Amino acid sequence: MTVAPLLAGNPVIMKPAEQSSGIAKVLYDMMLEVGFPRDVVQFLPGLGEVVGAHLVNHADIHIINFTGSRAVGLKILEQASRVQPGQRHIKKVVAEMGGKNSIIVDDDADMDEAVLGVLRSAFHFQGQKCSALSRILVLENNYERFRDRLVQALKSMTLGSPLDAATRIGPVIDREAQERLLGVIERNRAKIIGQVEVASSLMERGNYVPATLFEDSDFSSELSQSKYNVKRAKRASRNPCVSKQEPNPEGLTLALLVLALGLS
Repeated sequence: MTVAPLLAGNPVIMKPAEQSSGIAKVLYDMMLEVGFPRDVVQFLPGLGEVVGAHLVNHADIHIINFTGSRAVGLKILEQASRVQPGQRHIKKVVAEMGGKNSIIVDDDADMDEAVLGVLRSAFHFQGQKCSALSRILVLENNYERFRDRLVQALKSMTLGSPLDAATRIGPVIDREAQERLLGVIERNRAKIIGQVEVASSLMERGNYVPATLFEDSDFSSELSQSKYNVKRAKRASRNPCVSKQEPNPEGLTLALLVLALGLS
């Protein structure tokens, strides 16, 4: 989103999310260190609704690269379509708006690799990346076996400080994200099949959220349609799994874990 436009010869203004301005500044300093001119790439932190909105609506901005929520991305598309006073071009928008990402575990999938892949995809970076897994679709023959192994494997995911090498899951980005996710857990408590609790001492030191697995077969539920952690669904064949993934408005990635593809 930042380097590619520069390599194509365009000046770039880096406007990070306000929650990640610190790490974005590290990236910016590295770019200056390797020789990018300051007048070609500039760093502009600030609130999205203030600084971001000003950039989107500015007449001199030609292209907007955005990564974030669907709601904000759609708002940017709408605002960028309006021609501002003095604007002599049509703005272009590249919007990567997150997703409700699924993995289909086929009948002949390697169970060890599948469990490991699911845990990495769902919980690395605390699930705070656009391609993080949030729904698993498991074919009938492997369903019970895969579910039980995944629940057991979840127990190995240690919550703690990201500075500790033994930690597998750290805190989420801010209190707002923590409260939103805790709310999802509370509303769907009856569907929980596995969870790694957060020690009370950790809750006092950061925005930690229990690592949680849900089991659900309702494709219209909050767990299935919203961008939250892990969903379970039982299906007898691969094609219905694919068709159930498609209606979701936030689909971004889909993985199929299989040894012999054999699509028909």
